[in-house]
Amino acid sequence: MIQLQHVSKCYDNQRLVLNNVCLTIPQGQFVILRGSPGSGKTTFIQLLALLEKPTQGSILVGAQQLETTRVADIPAYRRTLGLITQTPQLLFDQTVLNNVMLSLQITMSNGTDHARRARAALDKVGLLPKGNVLPERLSFHEQQRLCVARALVHRPTLVLADNPAGAMPIDIGQGFLDIFEQFHQHGTTVVVTTHDAHLSPRRPHRVLVLSHGALVEDYLVTGATIDG
Repeated sequence: MIQLQHVSKCYDNQRLVLNNVCLTIPQGQFVILRGSPGSGKTTFIQLLALLEKPTQGSILVGAQQLETTRVADIPAYRRTLGLITQTPQLLFDQTVLNNVMLSLQITMSNGTDHARRARAALDKVGLLPKGNVLPERLSFHEQQRLCVARALVHRPTLVLADNPAGAMPIDIGQGFLDIFEQFHQHGTTVVVTTHDAHLSPRRPHRVLVLSHGALVEDYLVTGATIDG
């Protein structure tokens, strides 16, 4: 479960990016976080990933109280997440396969099936044939798919994806959502940000809408029916 209570975030220039956000996300829910650029979506993800801490309020993820987490404990917390940022963060001197395997080595101590699991993750995102090439040989879209494979290979309980499709065509963006839905079916909590109103999971999900840092809409989508 994720719980935000009166969460605000203000940066040094006093710009209020999130304003008194209160919400609860049950374990296993698929959440689409919408809003125009600058609405606070990225900051929301950064707070859940402990890349930032709130200026006010409290954030609970599972049993972890984020605003009081010690710096020394942050890496262990992040190893429980699958984080995909807007810009691919890859090791360009390592092959595609090694990028995924190294993620497993960081998050899991048992290395007996790292290669098998890494290949399976690459297969899910359509990159298995390119496992032995360097990331610089991939298109931007393929690099982002590699980031998805690396983030999901250790089967995290929470996936955070910050506008993973960027300005890509809608069919590519929908492809990312389809990948996330495969993991969601196994009980993974998924939070994906987008400013594209046309992108939507094919299965029931929840929509949150931010505007100028405030949560202005919160509703469930169940098939063709929207429950307010």
